[in-house]
Amino acid sequence: FTTAADNELADWNTGELYLARASYDFTGSTSFDHAEALVAFAYADHDGVADANVSGFDWASSAAVSIQQGRTNIVANLIYGENRDEDLQSRLVGLDLAFRWAPARRALYQALHLKGEWYFANRNEAGGRISRQGGYAQANYRLNRQILVGLRGDYLEGLEEDPSIVQLVPSVTWWQSEWVYLRLQYNHLRHSGEASNSTLLLQLVWAIGPHKHETY
Repeated sequence: FTTAADNELADWNTGELYLARASYDFTGSTSFDHAEALVAFAYADHDGVADANVSGFDWASSAAVSIQQGRTNIVANLIYGENRDEDLQSRLVGLDLAFRWAPARRALYQALHLKGEWYFANRNEAGGRISRQGGYAQANYRLNRQILVGLRGDYLEGLEEDPSIVQLVPSVTWWQSEWVYLRLQYNHLRHSGEASNSTLLLQLVWAIGPHKHETY
């Protein structure tokens, strides 16, 4: 069992920023092979107020399975001139989750990655409150050493008069090597009350040059 913690205080001309962070590493647990927690908090004040905190938990139940979970919370008060109105407040809350399955000694040939994020936002205004939400969910599966298939779904509620957005994104990736991969991706985008829009993308990514750790 190991722990680590640190904190910082920055004195800016525009205000102050406080940051406290603590992480915990649990080893030898009867339930998990490895687990780690992280908590961070920041606060800034210059005429207006903004504070944020982030928390997360990462654990591996076995050599093949790992899970990450996180939460984000941001709050800000709106300032008009020198007047500070606590009722005019904006808040953003986010949740994220990631799951990874990769069998020992076969991670290059078979693996499953699931992840998603969801955000909730609300803003107080003189005429009332506006609340919106949105996020995405994604799945990627490795069929063999070179072929990966994926699917992502996006959803976003429009702000004020903007339309909501729904999108589906299937993809196929050919992983030629760790230096080169080719991806074919299809985007099907739909705005509420409007016709859908489809796009086909072909992406090529490559890397060339020496490794930084190698000498020539």
